Amino acid sequence: MVKIKFVVGGANSAIGGFSAGDILRCHESLAKHFVEDIKCAKYIEVKPQTEDQKPMKRLKRERKD
Repeated sequence: MVKIKFVVGGANSAIGGFSAGDILRCHESLAKHFVEDIKCAKYIEVKPQTEDQKPMKRLKRERKD
């Protein structure tokens, strides 16, 4: 999954409408289509998680009897 930022507005059947400045996290092939083929978006660098930013823990739900 990669993040892209749209530079113009438009619409797509897969994601719906988008405006300049909107951010989308999607599969690499869809991102490549928007960035290289249509030229309506740019890639955003994703910072890798540091040890300070641990992933969230999943909370266990209590079962209702």
